Amino acid sequence: MTRCAALVDALPDGVAGHTPDVLALLGCAELYLERFPDARRHLQRGLDAATGGAQKHIRAHQLLGLTMIDQWAGRLDGAERRAVEAEELARAVGAPDVVTLATAMRAMTLVWARGRRYAGEAVALAARAVDVVALGRGWWATSAISLLAHAQLLGGDATGCLRTLRDGGGGDGLPQVQPAFRPSLLALMATAALAGGNAGDAERLLADAEAEAGRLGLPLQWACVHRAGAQLRSARGEHAGALELFERAAEAFRGGGLPVQHAWTLIAAAPATAVVRGPGAALDVLARAESMARSCGAALAVEEAERVRARLSADTRPALSAHPSAGPRVADLWSALSEREREVADLAAAGLRSRQIAERLFLSHRTVDSHLGSAYRKLGVSSRTALARALGPVVPG
Repeated sequence: MTRCAALVDALPDGVAGHTPDVLALLGCAELYLERFPDARRHLQRGLDAATGGAQKHIRAHQLLGLTMIDQWAGRLDGAERRAVEAEELARAVGAPDVVTLATAMRAMTLVWARGRRYAGEAVALAARAVDVVALGRGWWATSAISLLAHAQLLGGDATGCLRTLRDGGGGDGLPQVQPAFRPSLLALMATAALAGGNAGDAERLLADAEAEAGRLGLPLQWACVHRAGAQLRSARGEHAGALELFERAAEAFRGGGLPVQHAWTLIAAAPATAVVRGPGAALDVLARAESMARSCGAALAVEEAERVRARLSADTRPALSAHPSAGPRVADLWSALSEREREVADLAAAGLRSRQIAERLFLSHRTVDSHLGSAYRKLGVSSRTALARALGPVVPG
């Protein structure tokens, strides 16, 4: 593929334009191997060149690849527009498999852009498209089926997600789906099994996903597998190990230029972050993820960030009460602070103002405010009164 790209890039546009099918094949190969900037460049070059009526089928395939790249890159408006154009072209040339995949891509794009309330409509749209194609007919069909399954899981139907993938992918090992996407789809099945309360199935599917990812060695496929593994560890209460996997997945998505998946992973990591590093750190992660999601117009991720934030706040409030039963949880929160933050927080909780704390600890007023702000974030509070309630049962030292 690298040799092919070098040969194609050396051709003038006028020459390369005579072979848009080569540009389409090359772009799709690069897409499968996660070389997204190169894939986008070659697919767009081919799209610009394929203008004749006889080349509509090639244009439809190029639009499918660009739709996928736009969706992953957080260009949701562009993804929806390209998916609609691909549908229209595919209908014009009588390519039902391309129509099916384009419709499923449009449905998935709209879920991300419009939020969970649209998930039911999107599932229905994708299901209608998949119904016209025999299950397991080819890679286009199984790709559409995988998008339908993903929409089902996002809409809360974990059982439907598993059933769709097993029926459309040829069973648990998904032998009929593209090898380049098999690890992430097995990871999706593991997540669905976990959501349905079947941890045993989730472990088995995750092991299969890890084996497939190990054979491929593709970073973003590994990121999907790591995220599913993190969710399984969180369910077991292994929060530190879960957080490590969440962070590896998030960094891979960031490096791969997938901001929506990056944000989605940070949101999923927030509960483990709250346990390991304190609620303030979790709120910081959620704020970062929400900002990223808003910049992409990913309403679904924004909604999820708000939901997780509300749940963390509800979990934190009773934990921060001065009731004796809250003692161990408060001690955990206290231990999240640095030694200097504890000193500053303890004096602030006792009623001292920043100037008094600065004099007591021989610090500047600004340094005291900085330590106090950091303590607020880690403890998930916003005032001295709340700080006093949070740290009341704890005797520092």
